[in-house]
Amino acid sequence: MSLLKANKFKVDGTTYAGYRESFLGIIATSGGSYTREDLKYLIGIYCNLSAKYIKDISTTLVDPEGVQTSMKYMNSYIAEVTNQLQLPYYHPEEGYTVIDKALQYVLDAGEPLIKTEYIEDIIKDFEDTAQKMKEADIEEDETEEA
Repeated sequence: MSLLKANKFKVDGTTYAGYRESFLGIIATSGGSYTREDLKYLIGIYCNLSAKYIKDISTTLVDPEGVQTSMKYMNSYIAEVTNQLQLPYYHPEEGYTVIDKALQYVLDAGEPLIKTEYIEDIIKDFEDTAQKMKEADIEEDETEEA
């Protein structure tokens, strides 16, 4: 991550605890059955918290206590929800995660992510790429059999 980009990030006043509460609120209300919208909100919350975290490091050169641990568990939740929804977590060709791509967008934008449309675009790109790769594999298998 770029500390220079993060240093320019405009924080919105939400605390780490506020981000955690929002994230856990979605987990609590889902009842264990998640929707694509839930996933997009979880990713958005995670990315905003991550951008704040990197911003804080870029301005203090100190790792805020406990935040990295929270991020690790939030990332795990997102990976599990992605799996539950049968969506790709990693880009099938490039290898980066849906979180990596969304966080890069937030840092490039320089402000917290409010709308989830961009996250939907990322998920759709991952799905489309996975589908194209699957179709190419099927064509290759059929060619080898002939």
